[in-house]
Amino acid sequence: MRKLFATLIIILVAVISVQAKTFVLVHGALADGTVWFKLKPLLEARGNKVVVVNLPGHGKDNTPVSEISYQSYTSAIINSIKAQQEKVILVGHSMAGLLIASVAEQVPDKIEALVFLAAFMPGNGDSVFGLNATDSESQFGSSLVVAADNSYATLRQDKIADVFCAECSTEDKALLLLSHKAEPLAPLAEKIRLSEEVYGGIPKYCIITTMDHAVGKDIQRKLAMRSSNVKKIFQIKSGHLPFLSKPHKLLKVLLRVEKANQ
Repeated sequence: MRKLFATLIIILVAVISVQAKTFVLVHGALADGTVWFKLKPLLEARGNKVVVVNLPGHGKDNTPVSEISYQSYTSAIINSIKAQQEKVILVGHSMAGLLIASVAEQVPDKIEALVFLAAFMPGNGDSVFGLNATDSESQFGSSLVVAADNSYATLRQDKIADVFCAECSTEDKALLLLSHKAEPLAPLAEKIRLSEEVYGGIPKYCIITTMDHAVGKDIQRKLAMRSSNVKKIFQIKSGHLPFLSKPHKLLKVLLRVEKANQ
């Protein structure tokens, strides 16, 4: 009994000694803020604050496509970050890798670390379309259905589950189909501007999804290897949406990032 009590005390002290952080989560293309519904309570249960960003035109936000730009995306993220008194760990999924990089360039004093999750880790002058064009493993571009005026695109219904989360449960695949919404194309063509002096100095972490059909594992690793100040590269054996298929494994990785930034 004494040994058990002592063990519990040690665990309690260890938990208390890890300072809680504020995580800001940014979803990727053809998704919305609801994708974090499994991960958010897991992070909060460890004492962390979690802010979920829903980009304009996604989910229940009905901003017209004509009013959506790359800048409107980054502004939504920056506004969420500036509402926090403390620095944040900014997590970007998929195409949001470019968004969080741009945000870090603009408000570096508010960023504790950047986490690229199944994401493009960009360099100066990159765009989502440009990087995707170099990704030989991706099924994303070939599965897009583009509107006649080239303003937005959707994914073929029969490809949604396989491209995003082939290993997901039947329930989660059904959720993907229900939440699928057209993606404005202008932000994906935006060539971003980053500097080594600002963006290059911010700590970065990469989480590679090794069964990914949307952003291939090889380009995830290649982009991370070319980037500066990458503190750690993690791997999760999952498709493009580990927060749905492997939330507890993703949690463990994010807690390691949290601990590294105490």
